[in-house]
Amino acid sequence: MTPWVLRLLFANFAAYLLIPRTSALYANLLLIPADVLSRPWTPLTYMFLHGDFWHIGFNMFALWMFGSQIEARWGPRNFLIYYFVCGLGGAVVYGL
Repeated sequence: MTPWVLRLLFANFAAYLLIPRTSALYANLLLIPADVLSRPWTPLTYMFLHGDFWHIGFNMFALWMFGSQIEARWGPRNFLIYYFVCGLGGAVVYGL
């Protein structure tokens, strides 16, 4: 497993385990397109929030499966750019 994939897995699992889905913090980090101007951090923070075990399980399986290969081939910098551009792209598509 490559270093940034491991870090992203850890960050995602930590957010899943430490931020209850019913908490005010979770609601403040969640992407709500109508509120994005008043909460501009949410297009980034939503990428680390997951709804249930299957959601995080499948996403982290895909990150482990494909992310390590991409990071090894493209290098850590380009992999992180790709990861966050894809996440921001998902926020834009969701907002539309």
